Amino acid sequence: MTGLRHQTQIALGFVPLLDASPLIVAQAKGFALKEGLDLRLLREMSWAALRDRISIGHIDAAHMPAPLPIATTLGLGSLPVELETPIGLATGGNAITVSEELWRHMRDAGAPEVAGDPIACGQALKRVLEACQKQPARPLVFGVVHPFSSHNYELRHWLSAGSIEPDRDVQITILPPPFMVDALEAGRIDGYCVGEPWNSLARKHGSGRIVTTKNRLWPGIIEKVLAMRSGAVDADVTRRLITAITRAAEWCDDVNHREELADLLSQQDYMALPPPCLMPGLTGELMLGDAPPSLEPDFLRFGGSATVPLPSQALWLYAQMLRWQQTSFSPQDAERAAAVYRPNLWCEATGLALPQPFSITTFDDVHFDPGQIQTWLAQYAACVE
Repeated sequence: MTGLRHQTQIALGFVPLLDASPLIVAQAKGFALKEGLDLRLLREMSWAALRDRISIGHIDAAHMPAPLPIATTLGLGSLPVELETPIGLATGGNAITVSEELWRHMRDAGAPEVAGDPIACGQALKRVLEACQKQPARPLVFGVVHPFSSHNYELRHWLSAGSIEPDRDVQITILPPPFMVDALEAGRIDGYCVGEPWNSLARKHGSGRIVTTKNRLWPGIIEKVLAMRSGAVDADVTRRLITAITRAAEWCDDVNHREELADLLSQQDYMALPPPCLMPGLTGELMLGDAPPSLEPDFLRFGGSATVPLPSQALWLYAQMLRWQQTSFSPQDAERAAAVYRPNLWCEATGLALPQPFSITTFDDVHFDPGQIQTWLAQYAACVE
């Protein structure tokens, strides 16, 4: 029998969000132990702190927004550190929430009481902004969790599809996920894009309303990944870690485990919130706008295709960095971005064939071909050099 002293210990950082569940469950439910691993889970409040800790070697691996390992490898926003992503942790799980006051204005401007439709809600916000231009007022402020996060790109995409220029018509600021609700309640921001449970918590507190969700904006797009420094973890250990996380993700997706999962995540070392605050995101039963709870299909998924780190999705995220002028295009950087996602490691660990890349089509019916990034980019005139 293998004792704890014979196990391989891995220091693994996470931010308190529901999409960290596979890592927490891998340790708590024994999936890591079965693979001879001891996951030392370390909670951080911000993605910047987590990125810095993995970059300088304080931790071995980390829960990360899907674009961040790509940006870090390319040296965008930080010193360049070669990271790799051997497994995805979740798809979906994000939402856009606005303050109660802004929601009232949006509803008066035509937003449906049963929110969720990103087009209708974006058009209503545009009408609110047009009305605000007629009288002096500070710009609306929206929070996102990191410049190189899907949250930033999803919010910007939603705004721009409603003819709102993100860098002109509103302000976008960076806040750690657990601080979003407090900032909204204090009136420091008017809305945000963040992962659960920090949208449902604002609704529960009566300080915000959810207007749309990631599964409506970017269906099927990877949201969180496991990031590791290239070569820092032994190949066999990496395979065993992928196996443990894959099994934990399947356990998390089982509807029969939701209450147990909420109880586990509620512990002080993880989410530190009561289970009822966590259940909406786990079940997908969200309160959108003025509506009572209703099911958002595929709101948050952990297992299956959510675990596969496809290079096509890495290129989608690299394309967002180009669109929002965080970098400029080069074939070499495109190759490096795609290479951050390592599906070969996933295939070796799971014994499964690599799935065919699915078609990436967003809520505004824009199709993305990863082999034609510059053609896709050309439709956004502000990004054309």
